Amino acid sequence: MQDFEDLNPVQPEDDSERVSKTRVKQEMKDLQQLGKELAALPKASWKRLPLEDTVLKALSDSLNITANIAKKRHFQYLGRLLSKYDFDEIKSTMIRLKAGQLSKPKKPVVPPTKAELWVERLLTDSKQALTELLNEYPHADRQRINQLLRNAAKEMKPTEEGQIPKPGKQVTALKQAISKLVK
Repeated sequence: MQDFEDLNPVQPEDDSERVSKTRVKQEMKDLQQLGKELAALPKASWKRLPLEDTVLKALSDSLNITANIAKKRHFQYLGRLLSKYDFDEIKSTMIRLKAGQLSKPKKPVVPPTKAELWVERLLTDSKQALTELLNEYPHADRQRINQLLRNAAKEMKPTEEGQIPKPGKQVTALKQAISKLVK
């Protein structure tokens, strides 16, 4: 014969140890949301998180799923995988990643070259800077530099919204001509 006590799970005697179903469901939803946030991060940053290969594979798989119900099921699966980890540790690491604290060390700042300094001066104070440039480098082609400077100034003219555009072909051409001159 079977013992009936074996069929019923043992209930904890203290109510403080018991976790409600609602709380368990909320924790799983939080883990699913964490999985969605992790999937939104760039792939390169996933390797910096304290996660196993199975979780990383599930994260990369989540990018390929397009059907909504399949995505929902997949994030439930990802939530189950993440339940093995410390939620707060992953969350704090992810926040630091977003803030850029765990990013790769940045390249050292390279000081601007002589040509870049001349181009900057020419674009801000064209007449005086052009005179100084031609005095310092008398063999320079005055017409060519003037033409490049006019084209670069047109290109860098602020838009109607007041935004200054990024340097383009004309500024690059001016920079190349000045760098050949300065060498």
